[in-house]
Amino acid sequence: MKTEVFTKGSIIEAYSDYILPYGERPKSIYQFTEDLNTTEQEFYKYYGNFEAIDRDYLKILFEKSLELSITAEHFIN
Repeated sequence: MKTEVFTKGSIIEAYSDYILPYGERPKSIYQFTEDLNTTEQEFYKYYGNFEAIDRDYLKILFEKSLELSITAEHFIN
């Protein structure tokens, strides 16, 4: 029985961890959730598909990049 509870953040992190070495999305949500030792139902609480994760992932990257550029010394001067 799968008992670990996932959040949006942990799903995005696991998705990123998958894409980096393989260079592509997981083949299916079923296999992705199996590899994470969770259920599809847990996944669908947060995302309807991989495209939705992509949108959140890109939004997070943009926000982090903006945050870093604003706090960078060369940006302030």
